[in-house]
Amino acid sequence: MNSFLLKILADPITGQPLKLEDDALMEETGGNKYPVIQNVPRLVQATPAVTAAEKGTFDYSSHYEKDAVVVDYFQEDDFPATRNERRRSRQMIISQVPDNCKTILDIGCGGAWVADHFLKKGKQVISMDISSVNPVKALQLHPHPNHAAIVADAFYLPFADASIDCIIASEVIEHVVDPALF
Repeated sequence: MNSFLLKILADPITGQPLKLEDDALMEETGGNKYPVIQNVPRLVQATPAVTAAEKGTFDYSSHYEKDAVVVDYFQEDDFPATRNERRRSRQMIISQVPDNCKTILDIGCGGAWVADHFLKKGKQVISMDISSVNPVKALQLHPHPNHAAIVADAFYLPFADASIDCIIASEVIEHVVDPALF
C-alpha cells in the first residue's frame, strides 16, 4: 500500500489514525478494521448507513458497485463532439487546480483521467470511488509511487483534517443522492 496514503488515512467513522497490519487497516486503538485488497483499502464496510433523509430508499453503495461492473468507465467513446466536450471540461477543471497543491483527491475516479494527467505533473493523486472496481483498475493502469487508490464513501471521507490540497469530483454530482450534503 502507498506510504503517502497511509500517513493521511483516518477511520471514516471515528476520525482516528489507521495503521497497516497484515492485509488490513486498523484503528490504532484496535477498533474498526478495513481490508486492503490489491493494494486498495476498502473503507466502506463499517461506515454507518446514511440516514433515510439523506439517502431515501436508494442503496447507492450497492448500486454503484454493480454499475462499475456493467459500465466500463475506462472506455471512452470516440464521437468527435463528445471527445471535444470531454477535453474542454477536463481543461477547465485542470485550470482550477492550484499549481502549489501537492495532493489531489479524485472522488468518483471513473476512468482515472485525473491520475493520468496529474501524475505527469508530479502531484500525489488518490483515486477514490465507492465501487471496488474503478480504484483497482485506476491503480493498475497508472502505477506510480505518487498514485494511491481507495474504496470509500464521499459522505464519510477517510482522511485526517487538512491532509488533502485539492478535491476533484468530476461528473459525480448527478450520481449523489443528496448534493447539498455532498
